[in-house]
Amino acid sequence: MLVGGPLSLSGGQVPVHGQSSPVRIPDAVIIFGAGTSLLLLVQQWRAVEWRIAVPLAASGAVGVIPGVAVHALLPAAPLQVAIGGTTLALLLAVVVLDASRRPVHEAKATPPLTAVASTGVAAGAVNVVAGVGGVPLSVFAVLARWPAAAFAASAQFVFTILCGATIVGLGVVGSFDPPRFTAGGWIGATAVIIAGTAIGPWLARRTSQKSARRVMLVAAGAGAVASVVAGAADL
Repeated sequence: MLVGGPLSLSGGQVPVHGQSSPVRIPDAVIIFGAGTSLLLLVQQWRAVEWRIAVPLAASGAVGVIPGVAVHALLPAAPLQVAIGGTTLALLLAVVVLDASRRPVHEAKATPPLTAVASTGVAAGAVNVVAGVGGVPLSVFAVLARWPAAAFAASAQFVFTILCGATIVGLGVVGSFDPPRFTAGGWIGATAVIIAGTAIGPWLARRTSQKSARRVMLVAAGAGAVASVVAGAADL
């Protein structure tokens, strides 16, 4: 199941072949995440649960505002470590809680608006700071027992809005630095995105709800670990 670009990637800097300066991973993730999510949304829009996706996206756009402020005022490295560490602790709590529950059917009722809004705000804020806006969404999906197929489709809409709002917000304060890849780099990145949008839905149709939930948690954990490692490397 492919949930979206921002889910498992995080901040830091890496050298790109053919460039004289490193690319900041969050900015690259935001651009490619937006493209990936938009392509997947075109494929999966019929499965989107708009009653949850719309308030999540709207609150996420609001969350971008404090995220941009934090991004501009505070050093990124300690924030990445703090966000990643907190997320890992939260994921551990979610795993324990989920394992202790009795097996039940997936939830059908709409989650409380406060839970939806707080998740969206958190996703918008950390998406700006560390490029891991998908982590709060994954935690929310597990706790709310959001069916995997509906979550995967709805997340594409949310990610598209989050990434768009992040680009605008960082652009307004002059902090957005788009990647400057060579032609080969852009071709390679585009090929990976296209392959992912083809393979992801194919895997989703062949993955059980339980396995999909595990994939979400593992991907979220990978994003959190990458955030900690990238932040610690820049301390």
